[in-house]
Amino acid sequence: MNTASAAIIPALGTPLDPDEQLHHKGFEAQFERMRAAGINGVFVAGTFGMSPLLTDETYRELIQYAASLPRGNTEMLVGASDQSLVRTRQRIEFINHYKVDGVVVLPPFFMQFSQQELVSYFHTLADQSNAPLYLYDLPQRTHVSLSHDTIMALAQHPNIAGIKCSGPIEDVRKLMAWLKQIGSDFRVVVAQPDQLQRLIREGIREHLDGIYTLAPRWAVKITHLASMTDTATDTTMTSHTNEASRLQSDLIELRDVMRHHGGMSAMTVLLNACGVPGMFAPLPFRRLGPTQRQELLEQPIVQKLLAAEKSVSTSI
Repeated sequence: MNTASAAIIPALGTPLDPDEQLHHKGFEAQFERMRAAGINGVFVAGTFGMSPLLTDETYRELIQYAASLPRGNTEMLVGASDQSLVRTRQRIEFINHYKVDGVVVLPPFFMQFSQQELVSYFHTLADQSNAPLYLYDLPQRTHVSLSHDTIMALAQHPNIAGIKCSGPIEDVRKLMAWLKQIGSDFRVVVAQPDQLQRLIREGIREHLDGIYTLAPRWAVKITHLASMTDTATDTTMTSHTNEASRLQSDLIELRDVMRHHGGMSAMTVLLNACGVPGMFAPLPFRRLGPTQRQELLEQPIVQKLLAAEKSVSTSI
């Protein structure tokens, strides 16, 4: 394995102004922070981007502005999920006006649909989309799972390019084994930040999650170290493994602290402290008060993140 074979794709937050309109400077600052960290791509308007909570106007502005930013080789995936075929299709029709690298779609989950109906749903959307379509399996939040047979059927569509898997890792392993067996290039992107280092060593190389937006350099470094160890000497490999393990622990500790101190409300405070303005938790998420913000910012793992940010900014 080499470093080019593993990829980190942060799920970006959506920074908002006090009127819950898109905070353009905040989005640009967030995007540039990702690129400076060496990430491979970004996911805009997903779960972490609070897409279901945005007004239609703000959603459209987000897609339009994100697609307008210079991005070089940085892949841009955008979410288009909604609760019916006609509503999701309208989003895709809007996205078709802009240059993006992929459209990511959850199964509709407000009403219950059969697996056969979901196959028809995704086929129709893939036919409509100019960009490749990616399935988004998030059963812990939607309570809808795409079955193995459904994924296999959808993988045959010429414009369905892959899947973002947030479910059990054993299901991912089975899917990847089947794809390898038939020689398919269907992409499998996983959301398992707890296991990032180990999964890269296993050969599961594409990783997407919101926590990577908070600490992109840590995630990229884990990926780099885990990928290098195949060709390193025993001593160097041990050093790389130990450093990657420390960063893995830091990443998950940071995520757990964020969750404990308010989740997306805490994310606003943390990203603001990293130089990214805007509000990332739309109402009715609560706002952290001054005492709560101070307590969060004084956590040792947060201090470690901010010290790393400061070190990078002063070295530029």
